Amino acid sequence: MKNTKEIKHARAVMREVFENDPDFKRTYIDNVAMYLYDHAFGMDMSHKPTRDPIAEGVIDLIFSK
Repeated sequence: MKNTKEIKHARAVMREVFENDPDFKRTYIDNVAMYLYDHAFGMDMSHKPTRDPIAEGVIDLIFSK
């Protein structure tokens, strides 16, 4: 599958960038942490209808333009 290969490559690129630039990685960590704080604090994450939109938001935060 072409998409799987491209995503695997993109993940490898991100791992390398994170290894070489800890401040860049810290920015991602801080953004995801604040998103979770804003959207998931105190929520029951065992409830699929609760956690799925939050997980989608994290994915959108990381991969949107």
